Amino acid sequence: GRGDDGAAAGQRLAEAPSLGALVPHMRIAGVMGANAATANGEYFPTGEEYNGRPLFRKTDDDDRWLRYVTAGNWNQWRISSTQRKDANDDKGFMYAVEREVQLPSEAKTWFVWAGSRWEQQKNVIVTSIPVLVQEAAYEERGGTGPREETLREVPGCMDVMDAAWTEAMGEAANKAEE
Repeated sequence: GRGDDGAAAGQRLAEAPSLGALVPHMRIAGVMGANAATANGEYFPTGEEYNGRPLFRKTDDDDRWLRYVTAGNWNQWRISSTQRKDANDDKGFMYAVEREVQLPSEAKTWFVWAGSRWEQQKNVIVTSIPVLVQEAAYEERGGTGPREETLREVPGCMDVMDAAWTEAMGEAANKAEE
């Protein structure tokens, strides 16, 4: 049943390194409480470098940024407002404990502002969505428009991406078992 499709997914994964400096987008899920709507969602790379790392903007909120904070020598990923991004300070709604990581998906421990204090939320997951799947969606619509707009402009595109991601991870797991 999945032979040809699985081979195609494996081939796309094998070609991934050739995409070079393209940055994956980030999906944040599992945030609970007052800042759940603020933090959960899709964040796309802006193409800008910010404190030596990619800068990500939330797709459905232009005032939410996933940025690398170096103020106070924190050197950690944080979600914050445009005001805080422009000030380049250490304020925000959520931060990663792990320091010096290249992408937010590499951080596994997250604290979220709960209104009066920071609380660790163990259900927070930051997932890196591979560029190769984004590129496939971009090509499917004829390669028109900005690449970072691909996912929010194509109806059902997230379903396609989720299926492709699941398939790719299944292929990787199958290869690991062989």
